[in-house]
Amino acid sequence: MGSLEHGKISPAEVKRARDAWIEAVKTLNPDNVAKLYATPDSTGARGWLLGTVDTRATYLRQNSDKIKEYFVGFLAKDKIEPNFPETVTEDDIIQLGPGVVAYNGYYDFHFWKGGKQTCAHAKFTYIYQRNPKTGGLDIILHNSGLTPEGVTGDTGSGSQVTRYLPFIVAGSIAIASLVALAVTVKK
Repeated sequence: MGSLEHGKISPAEVKRARDAWIEAVKTLNPDNVAKLYATPDSTGARGWLLGTVDTRATYLRQNSDKIKEYFVGFLAKDKIEPNFPETVTEDDIIQLGPGVVAYNGYYDFHFWKGGKQTCAHAKFTYIYQRNPKTGGLDIILHNSGLTPEGVTGDTGSGSQVTRYLPFIVAGSIAIASLVALAVTVKK
């Protein structure tokens, strides 16, 4: 892979990786989503997840089993529709180093379960590392947290409810520093 492994990552590559994640979520299959996160065998790094609905008890999910465990609960719906920005531009990404990029923004998740619909309004940072074996991008860190809009939805009685949930979201610079310390590149 040589130069591809260490080169700048384009917005188009980030969009492909992001869209693969969206399609995996829509399948409602935790295995499909978990396999998009890095493993020591894929990039030399392991994928980390700080999920939107995680708590201090679950804290940081640092391996494939823990990431899958999160998505078992998160995907237990009749239907999920993630809504990200249409495009990914240079302004949406931060080149963190050779073959490593951060993608930041806001997304909404529309959930349907048992005839009820809710929407979670959140912000995200994905940090991708180029997989030297495939040339594709693996998620090495995914941080998501609710915005002050929180979760809105139908209670099933026809009335709307808004819940404001407390959250802690680390800034992109802090995450970038964490990843800079944690990323190992296979030689």
